[in-house]
Amino acid sequence: GRPRLWAYNLHYFDYLVAADAETGKTLLKDWIARHRTGIGWEAFPTSCRVINWVKFASDRLASDEDLSFQKVFAASMYTQADWIHRHLERHVDGNHLLKNAAALVFAGAALHDERFLRLGKTLLLETVADQVLPDGAHCELSPMYHSLVLMDVLDCLNLRINDAPWRERLLTFVPRMVDFLTAMTHPDG
Repeated sequence: GRPRLWAYNLHYFDYLVAADAETGKTLLKDWIARHRTGIGWEAFPTSCRVINWVKFASDRLASDEDLSFQKVFAASMYTQADWIHRHLERHVDGNHLLKNAAALVFAGAALHDERFLRLGKTLLLETVADQVLPDGAHCELSPMYHSLVLMDVLDCLNLRINDAPWRERLLTFVPRMVDFLTAMTHPDG
């Protein structure tokens, strides 16, 4: 009986930021076991989740020696990335398509999967070039979406991806985007 956006937010896994390794691992195992279909498998929630899972795993699970969990986690990540790959939100475009691209970059880097990484990098550059206006604003003209898009771009740049031309091209958008966000920020921050 809750609104769709409420369910979406649960499936984004933004709350992993505050979870310790064991709590996060428990949440990941539970989601993998209980959510094989449904609203959490729409492309946008899946994209948010993939990014949050990769961030969590690289930060808090890097030294985890539970091989059975690592296999289940990697298999789920692959399935989710493949889902995104096959269900890109070109019909929605905007921040959704950009989030799909960022998720594929994250999944490709984490899983060492060139297919996801190549498509993600190409799509990310295309969408950023298409969606960032000359003054640095995101085309949806929402400071919130602008901030989220900028965060996705910066997060992708922070991944250890050995592709200098791609990184340099993506970096060309950052100063304008930061300048726009600075101009739109209220004096109280």
